[in-house]
Amino acid sequence: ANKMAALASGARAFIAVLIVAAMWVASGWLSGASAIVAVTITSALFAVFPNPAAASRQIFWGCVTGWLAAFTYQFAVVPRLDGFALLALTIAPFVMFGSFVNSFMKWAVFGLGFNIYFCFIVGITNPSRFDPVAMLESGFALLIGIAVAWLAFAVILPHAGEWATRNYLRQIRRQVS
Repeated sequence: ANKMAALASGARAFIAVLIVAAMWVASGWLSGASAIVAVTITSALFAVFPNPAAASRQIFWGCVTGWLAAFTYQFAVVPRLDGFALLALTIAPFVMFGSFVNSFMKWAVFGLGFNIYFCFIVGITNPSRFDPVAMLESGFALLIGIAVAWLAFAVILPHAGEWATRNYLRQIRRQVS
């Protein structure tokens, strides 16, 4: 195990969560807890990736696209639905799109982000709730949380930097000798 990489990941996550928490407390933001969850999940999920900043960027854009698709679906398609069969039939193309994109290694995290956040933000309920303000608030919270984690991965001890390379080489030399 690489102790320095683990400490750097922990420090990065701590700072990212602290930034979002400070924004939440300072503003009295109603969806601040969702932003905290998003920054925490993104920081933990991508810390072990070879390039966590790139993965965070992809899931951010997947979330943006999923959020826009969810908004369109919720307010343009769902009001016209009557029954589960139509619901399943109309939601399938969105899930199929995310799954298709997920099948390409270069875009896999984007597809994952699209599917996760599309399904999360649509939040199918019976009876349906049509609250655009809540949907916008939820989407912005997720995007802010993911964006702060992305920024932290890119700026605070970047994973693919010289420091990490020297540290890994030092560990490999120790293990070989």
